[in-house]
Formats: sequence, C-alpha cells, structure tokens
Amino acid sequence: MRHATFFVLALLIGCGGESTPGAAIPFPDAGTDGTGNDSAGTDDTGDDTPDADIVEPDATGDTTGVEDIDEPDADPEPDVVEPPDTGVGELCDAYCGKLTECGQPFGGTQECKDVCAESIGEDEGWVNSYLCAIGAQCQQISGCTAGPIETAPACTELCEKGETCDLYPSSGLGPSKQGCIAGCSIQVKFNPVAYTTFLTCANAAADNCSDAEILACNTVLSDNLCLLTCKGGPKADGTGACNVTPEGFEDEAACQAACEGYTTAQRWIARFCVSQFQCDEPGTGVCFPPPTENAPGAAESCAAAYSLCGEIPEFGLPKDPEICGWIITGTAQGPKLGLEGAAECIEQFGVCPDTPNLIYGCFSPEHEPCNEYCAKLKSCGAPASEFLCTQQCKLGNVYNPDATATIIECVMAGQCNELAACFQGGGGQ
Repeated sequence: MRHATFFVLALLIGCGGESTPGAAIPFPDAGTDGTGNDSAGTDDTGDDTPDADIVEPDATGDTTGVEDIDEPDADPEPDVVEPPDTGVGELCDAYCGKLTECGQPFGGTQECKDVCAESIGEDEGWVNSYLCAIGAQCQQISGCTAGPIETAPACTELCEKGETCDLYPSSGLGPSKQGCIAGCSIQVKFNPVAYTTFLTCANAAADNCSDAEILACNTVLSDNLCLLTCKGGPKADGTGACNVTPEGFEDEAACQAACEGYTTAQRWIARFCVSQFQCDEPGTGVCFPPPTENAPGAAESCAAAYSLCGEIPEFGLPKDPEICGWIITGTAQGPKLGLEGAAECIEQFGVCPDTPNLIYGCFSPEHEPCNEYCAKLKSCGAPASEFLCTQQCKLGNVYNPDATATIIECVMAGQCNELAACFQGGGGQ
C-alpha cells in the first residue's frame, strides 16, 4: 500500500529490517487549515496576492504534487497551520523563520519578532495574516501580510458548532476551533465567492454534527480525489501521481466522468483502493464501481484504532468512524488487506504501540508460519511480545513476502544461539 506524505512510516518486517513499500494506511489529515482546504493558492505569475482560485489539498494530508495537471498547486502544502499553543511568541518565531527560509534577511532579526508581536497586540487579525504567511509560498507572503485578516463571523459560527459537537480534531474543520477559525477566515478573504457556498453547506452539515458531511462539502471548492484516483493514485515514493488510467476505463476523462457521479464516500473508497496498487500493477479494475456503503467491520475497526491511538497526532487517525470507514473500506477492497477480526485484534493491544504500523498487522491475513516463527523467538527469549511480533510478521508477509519467508525459514532452522545471523544488517526484533 502506498502512504500519504503525512503518514510515511517504515515497517521492519519480522526482525530483518526490510522496509515495506507503503505499509501504513494513510488516514485523512485532521491537521488541515480549519476547513480541509488551502488558504492561499498560487499561480506561476509571481503575483504576491494569494490566488483566489484556491485548490483543495488532498484531504488525507498528502501534499504530494500531482503530475501533469495544469491547475496551479493541485496538491500544495496546507497553507494554514494551527496557532502555537504557547501564544504570540512562537507564532512570531514561526513567521520570522518563514521569512528567513524565503531569503529575507529581516526574518533573522529581533525587530521582525517585535514588529510581529506589536502588530498582533494592536489588531488580532494579524494572527490570521501571519498564519497565512507561514503556510504560503514565498512569493505570496506580501499578499498575506498586506494588512490584518479579520476573523469572519460566519467562520466563528461554524467552528463553534464544531466544538459543541466535539468534532475536533476534525477532518473537515481542522485540528482545533482556533485553527478552524483562522483557516476559514483566510479563505473568506481570498476565496469569497466559492467559500460562501462552502460555508452554507458546512453550516448545515455542522447542524447535524457530522464531520463526514462537512468533509463532503469540500467538493464545492474542488475535488482532487477524482483527479488523483483517475491518474492511478500516488506513486509509492511520493513524487506525484502514477498517470496510469485505472483498468476498465478508456482514458482518464472517462474515469473522471464516472467519478463525478460517485458519492463522497465512494470517491474516498475508490481513491484508497487504487492506492493499493503499484503504478504498473494490474488489478485496479476491482476498485470500480466503488461500493455505496462501508464494508462490514470498517467502522468498528476505526473506532477501535482511534480509541487506542487517537490522541497521538502522529498517527493521523480520523476521529469520525464514518470517514475512517471510507479509507478502510477502500483499503480492504484491494487484494492485500482485509477486515475480518481486525477490530478484535486491535483491542488486544491494550495500549497504543510505539510503532503505528503494528496496528495494520490486524488487517493482514493470518499466516501460520508467523505464529510458529514468533513462538520460536519467544522460546529463545525474544521478542518481548509474541502478539506484537505476529502482527509485524503478518504485515511483512503481505508487503515483502520473499524477505519475510527467508527470515522465517532461517529462524525455524536455527538454534537459539544462531538466530542473530538471521537478522544481520537488518536490526532486531
């Protein structure tokens, strides 16, 4: 499976340290700009004013650029970051640091930080302006900081609903109410026409306390899900899209036409199903048409995973089990992972494991040699947990079966004092 940029994690299979090509399940990034969209796009003209035609980033948090797309910034870095918890000082440090990164000497001076803090003290709208600048591309910064970006009342209303509904961290609204209000206000300033439509949709969805419905409202701005899916998904190395039309379609245009008729849930399911395949690997035809409902067990597995590790930002787990279910359903629709027994397996961890990928072993098919292998290691004094070993081995068998089989064979044939040689060059259990 491929991984989103936000969730690039290596897996050490067995004990051998072989890296699987994308073993992690990439979940939607709850750390977007407060709306799930970019605050400031850009074009190639060098214009300092943030582009009003803002293109939505991949809602997974994948900031990988999509190849051969004419639109500007089809998958740019999220343009808004959450305000630092410690206040104005860290925000100004981040802003001045961005100026330095962009080659502006003023950013490295104490005066930069002082001016930033003084501006915020005079008008809190500068918080939004500096956040806009931190996330913008270098040529956009002066557009962000031409003046304070006032907080839009409609954004406060929407984001407060999110808090009332306990949606944060939200895949549709962002990491927190503060981040939501800032990101939304920036969008209102630079993308007012399209964003008015989004706000109408999102407010109605928030009345239902549905994060999934809010996320679906992003399609009124743009829909990069179909764009990426119909290019065959992202490359395994994260350098762009495959540019391979999924099986069953004459060309990319035919795929896009079909995708436009899908529900938001189906678009997510198709996107992650396609991502199960290497760019030149056949089989993507199984992804279409995507199912209209989440697979049995998907929501339960997601809820179990969030209960275990949802408070850890690095895991990127969506709080809403319906949104997570879209991703898991698409993932399990491919040939490699499944849902049978996954929720019960996840619950056996008890506490969140240090290595996120271990959870995804619960979605891997049972492999009897893994049970024998881990029992053998346990009898020889390692690993500390036979259960964790089994999950790691199962996932390794899915994504790197040859290396996994070699290690298992070596371990099963050796004496306890000989097993270290099975893992030479690859670390340990």
